[in-house]
Amino acid sequence: MNFNQRIKSYIEAKGIIKHRVAEVAQITPSAFFRFLNGTSTMKSSNIEKLQEVWPEMIAYGLNIDPSVAISAHNLSNKKEERYEY
Repeated sequence: MNFNQRIKSYIEAKGIIKHRVAEVAQITPSAFFRFLNGTSTMKSSNIEKLQEVWPEMIAYGLNIDPSVAISAHNLSNKKEERYEY
């Protein structure tokens, strides 16, 4: 399964609203639907925006254990908190 197919199946399995995902990624809904259908690509900067909100979705898309992505996301947040002081 390709990255876009895995993202699509994750969104459908979790019941996430596709328009909301497009909004977070800061792309138009039509561009996001083209990505999901495999007729277009998405910039890495847009994927990074999705990673901030749904790290487990991107991990699933890359065929990585989602718990690893969540742990890494939590560690990243802790590092940022330390640097703020």
